[in-house]
Amino acid sequence: MKKKTIILIDDEKDITEIYSEYLSDQFEVIDFNSPKDFLEYLDFQKEIQFDMVVSDYNMPQMNGLAMIKKAYEMGHRFPFILFSGNLDVAATIKAVELGTYRLVEKSCGPEQVLQVIKEVLLEGEYHKIRRDIRLLTDQMREYYSSLRLIMNQYIPPEKMKELCIEMSDGAPKTVSAEDLLSNLEQRLDQLMSREESLQSWMDRKKAS
Repeated sequence: MKKKTIILIDDEKDITEIYSEYLSDQFEVIDFNSPKDFLEYLDFQKEIQFDMVVSDYNMPQMNGLAMIKKAYEMGHRFPFILFSGNLDVAATIKAVELGTYRLVEKSCGPEQVLQVIKEVLLEGEYHKIRRDIRLLTDQMREYYSSLRLIMNQYIPPEKMKELCIEMSDGAPKTVSAEDLLSNLEQRLDQLMSREESLQSWMDRKKAS
C-alpha cells in the first residue's frame, strides 16, 4: 500500500529533522523550514500531492494559521494540524473557524503526534466516503426523478400497475413498475438517513 504523504513545516530545522525521521517509517514526509517555501511549493502543484499538513503556529514572517489561510485562498484544501506552545484564545478561535483539525501542544512527543495524525487521516477517509455516498445518493435520486417523470408522461396510471418486471434476486418474482419505483424511493430515503446518522455519530465522537 502506498504511504500517505505528510507535509511538515517548522522554522526550527532540528524539529523537522526529528519528526521527519520518526514519521518516515509510516509516511512519506516533505519538510519545509519556512511558510514561504511551502507556499512556493504549492505554486507548482496543479493538484494536491499530499494528504496532510502538520505545521508550527509561531514562525517568523508568517504564522502557521496565516500560511494555511493563504494556501486556501490559492484554491488548495487539505486537513491540517497546528503545533503551538502558546496559542491565545483569539488565535484558537481563528484556527477553529478556518477548519483546524487539531491543535497540539508543541511539548508533546512524536508518539502523540503520530497518533493524532492517524486519527485525522481516518477522519479524512470517513468524510471522503461520506461525500461519495452523498454524491451517489443525489445522482440516484436525480435518475429516479427523471425515470418517474418519463413514465408518468408516457404511461397511463392504470398501465403502470399492469406493467410488471421480472426480478431475479433469489426466487424469481414479478413486481409492478409502480411498486418498483416506490421501493426505490424508500431505499433512497433510507440511504440518506443512514448517511445523516453516520455524520451525527462522527460529530459526537469528535466532541468526546
